[in-house]
Amino acid sequence: MERRTTVRLDEELLGAAKRLGLESGRTLTAVIADALREAVTRSRGRRRALAELPVSSRRGGPGRA
Repeated sequence: MERRTTVRLDEELLGAAKRLGLESGRTLTAVIADALREAVTRSRGRRRALAELPVSSRRGGPGRA
């Protein structure tokens, strides 16, 4: 389901997004949605990578055996 919303962007970013849309044959809405989708996907990937880090079984802090 698509919804309408208002997004505030600085002029430079908005202009760059509009140019990208013209160059790629996409609407501004599609450019923004694709960029947001990509950012969300990358963010989820980073969280998974952090959750999979190995955990040491050693006790104590630095310099302790």
